[in-house]
Amino acid sequence: MPKLRNFEIFKPGTFTAMDGRKFTFTEQDLHEIADSYDPNLYQANLTLGHPKNNLPDLGAVHHVYMYQGKLFACAEFADELAEAIHKGTYKNRSASFYLPHSPENPVKGKRYLRHIGFLGAMPPAVKGLASIDFSESGFGSSINFASSGEFIDLTDYRHCDTQNTIRVKQKDGTIKTGFIWRGEILYL
Repeated sequence: MPKLRNFEIFKPGTFTAMDGRKFTFTEQDLHEIADSYDPNLYQANLTLGHPKNNLPDLGAVHHVYMYQGKLFACAEFADELAEAIHKGTYKNRSASFYLPHSPENPVKGKRYLRHIGFLGAMPPAVKGLASIDFSESGFGSSINFASSGEFIDLTDYRHCDTQNTIRVKQKDGTIKTGFIWRGEILYL
C-alpha cells in the first residue's frame, strides 16, 4: 500500500546544479514555487536520480508548501521506494525544477517542481535536509518533521499554535492557511 509522507525538499541558498551552473533560491522564490504548484497542470513524481524522462515513476507529489522557511512536499511513495528508503538504500533526495522559460514548464515565468530524485551514493547539492521517517509505527498515523537527525512526532502534539502557520494550495487553486495539530493540517 503506498505511503503518504510530508518531507523537506529544498531550502534557501545558492546551490550548484549537476551541469555546474549556480542558482540562488530565496525564501520568496520557494514561496512562489509552492504557490504555483498545481498537480492538475503537471504532477511532479518521485524517481531515482535525475533522469531526463522522469522515470521510473515511484510516487506522486500531491502538495508543495512552505514551513518555517523551507520547502516541503506531501507525496505518495510507491511501496518499493518506501522500503528502499527505510532500508537506507536511498538516504538523500534532490529536487529538480523547470526553469521559468523552459518549454516544458507548465507555469511559464516561474520555477516549477519537475520531480524529486532519490539518490544512492551521489551526494545532494542541497545538504542538511531532514530525514524522512518510514518507521513502521509511523505509517498513516503521524506527520514527522525533523532537524539535525532528531525526529519530532507531532501525533500527540496538543498545543494549538496558530502563529506558526503553513500555506497549502487547494485543488481549486486557492491558498488556505493552516497549522499542524495532532499530525494533521487544520485550516484557519
